[in-house]
Amino acid sequence: MVLCCGAFNSPQLLHLSGIGPPRLLKARGIEVVHELNGVGENLQDHFGIGLQFRSTRRTTVNDLYNNRAKGGLQLLRYLLFRTGPFADNGNYSNTFIHSSPDIATPDMMVTFMAWCTQEDLTPFPFSGFTILAEHMRPDSRGYVRARSADPAEPPEIRFNFFKSEADQRAALAGFKFARKISQTPPMSDCVEKEIAPGPSVGADEEIVAYCREAGLSLLHSVGTCKMGVGPDAVVDPRLRVIGLNGLRVVDASIMPRIVTGNTNAAAIMIGEKGAAMILEDGRR
Repeated sequence: MVLCCGAFNSPQLLHLSGIGPPRLLKARGIEVVHELNGVGENLQDHFGIGLQFRSTRRTTVNDLYNNRAKGGLQLLRYLLFRTGPFADNGNYSNTFIHSSPDIATPDMMVTFMAWCTQEDLTPFPFSGFTILAEHMRPDSRGYVRARSADPAEPPEIRFNFFKSEADQRAALAGFKFARKISQTPPMSDCVEKEIAPGPSVGADEEIVAYCREAGLSLLHSVGTCKMGVGPDAVVDPRLRVIGLNGLRVVDASIMPRIVTGNTNAAAIMIGEKGAAMILEDGRR
């Protein structure tokens, strides 16, 4: 059997099946079938904090959304020629930086997005864009745990963003870098004003408070069925659930540590490698 339910639902399904930390399972009224303390632990995700700007240029995704004629014309262009802004996702550039000179490899990704939205994700009724600072190598670890024996009840998910002071320092550095870009030509020529959090937020403690309030998951969750050989591992290097026969986990939950970038390509690789190993073991 192969479990491919992702970083949230794979550990939840293992818990519901009685596979996991005995103390947790008993507390949820679930019979313990197999003790495996790492199930649901080691949750990691990329944390993002966006600075939003009102734009002097009327060429943003907001303009396409707010002007039906302009948006319709570009949609027609895409349908006919597969070109134009609808052929893209609006993320026009990414750069990897070091949040500190003491860090050997880049740990922040700064993304330019040609839109800015309200809390309900509706674009503002004016031209705007976002510069998103994303922490790609977090220290903090969270968890996913079944809330009860009821499979219809969503699991408890706790990311523990900012639990680590190193993560706080990285987010602060990424925020300042994003703001510096917005104030540097030629980007500064496109800025009418910073609308979130606004220029009044400048002290380090104010920036950290804003990160806590407005930061978000980048939907890159991994790690809750960790691959490895130690006491916290859930699957072995061939993705077999440790201590059980005939059960593997093949999805992003098996990553021991999150990749420094979007997880889509890595998840595809895990699927392909997992399939190859299943075929190899079957031939044996």
